[in-house]
Amino acid sequence: MYLFDKNTTLGDYHNERDIRVGDMDAKKTHAEQLWTKLCGVLSFDEKIEVEKTRAFAESLHYVHPGLDSKSYLIHPIRVATLSGLLTTQDKILTAKVGLLHNVYEVSEVEPETIIEKFGQDIHLALETLKVDRERQSNLEYLSEYYNAIAQLPNGLGIVKVIDKIDNLYSLNLTATSENRRRYLTEIEKFIVPLCKEVCPQISRTLLDIIRES
Repeated sequence: MYLFDKNTTLGDYHNERDIRVGDMDAKKTHAEQLWTKLCGVLSFDEKIEVEKTRAFAESLHYVHPGLDSKSYLIHPIRVATLSGLLTTQDKILTAKVGLLHNVYEVSEVEPETIIEKFGQDIHLALETLKVDRERQSNLEYLSEYYNAIAQLPNGLGIVKVIDKIDNLYSLNLTATSENRRRYLTEIEKFIVPLCKEVCPQISRTLLDIIRES
């Protein structure tokens, strides 16, 4: 049975899955509810800071199979808000990285722009999180990749954990059997230990989501 600890901010597995594969209005409403929850734990100045990052993320054009830019953006908003709510370290930095975590893969934004607007630290985090798609099935590469993520400062590896969890909810319904097998192997080998390191409070929940997936 899927275990839901209210303190983790992660909802019931089946509800979360249904939202992610449901209609666009439900997805947007859910994302905005999470955003409101994050903003509710921030100071006025902190809220302004993350709102500026969101506005920048919304200004980009994303290229992702099957999704237009507005539809795709729902995913980084979920990742940013859940990561920001769950981290025990820097909520603002974590939320910013969550909002931008895939920009080097799915947009044409230049590193110079990110450095100018958000600084070298965020640029380096985004570079570390960027996946080399040509080597994403190579275990040696993945070991190096996740080791680098585990070494990110301020526990920013939580962004990768939440990114993978966000996709796990709908894995059963969206992936081929081969992709599902590969994805779960990667999760069990790399994300489970990373989760124990950067956000141990959701380790049990992650294991339950894996079982449901």
